[in-house]
Amino acid sequence: MTVYVAVALTAVILLFSATHSSIVGVEYVSRLLQVQDRERAPSSVQLSAARAVLDRFIPSHSSSFQFNIIT
Repeated sequence: MTVYVAVALTAVILLFSATHSSIVGVEYVSRLLQVQDRERAPSSVQLSAARAVLDRFIPSHSSSFQFNIIT
């Protein structure tokens, strides 16, 4: 009987720990996404940066690429 109680208590503790840690993880990721949204460069800046990198590394083929920012 004591073994069953111990197993049940262990299961409850583990379940609570897993639930709590997943809630903390969701809150952390939500804050991280908010920061990313706030600090993201405008689409025009992102396109200019992509074009500049392409022009620098493969200038002979840069006109073959078209970029679109998907929001």
